[in-house]
Amino acid sequence: MEINIKLRYKSICSKDIEGEKKFNHLKIKKCADAVIIRKNKNNNLDLHIIELKKDIHDDKLTKFSDQYFGAYLRIISVLLNELKIENIYLYLIYDKLLKAENIDSTNKNKNITYNRDLFYQCKIYNSFHYLNISFFDLKILNIIKYNLQDNTDIVI
Repeated sequence: MEINIKLRYKSICSKDIEGEKKFNHLKIKKCADAVIIRKNKNNNLDLHIIELKKDIHDDKLTKFSDQYFGAYLRIISVLLNELKIENIYLYLIYDKLLKAENIDSTNKNKNITYNRDLFYQCKIYNSFHYLNISFFDLKILNIIKYNLQDNTDIVI
């Protein structure tokens, strides 16, 4: 998958931060694909967490909060909470959305339908909301979606 990300301001980009050999002091192994830290007009930092997917299976939509939260923990551990993060933006960049077929249980079907409806509203369920960690203390997170079939240039 190839994308072009155009940055409007001075930024720091971290990529290739997921996997067992990276940041091994953290127990959560899931992590988004890239993180951009950018100084905003208030002289504070904005954190842009980017997850790239070739295909999105709507029965797996609950897994994205794991990826975003893992990236957030890695960046916070590097910044040591010394720098002020004012905003966090969560991006999901994908090529295709695949709908689940042959769902075998009513409860699973309800969950998939609920998560699919959230996704169409640019939202995802946050499985870490109970931890009460800033930015991730909400049950539902807003995301910024880009479908690569529409455009491969993304402005952040």
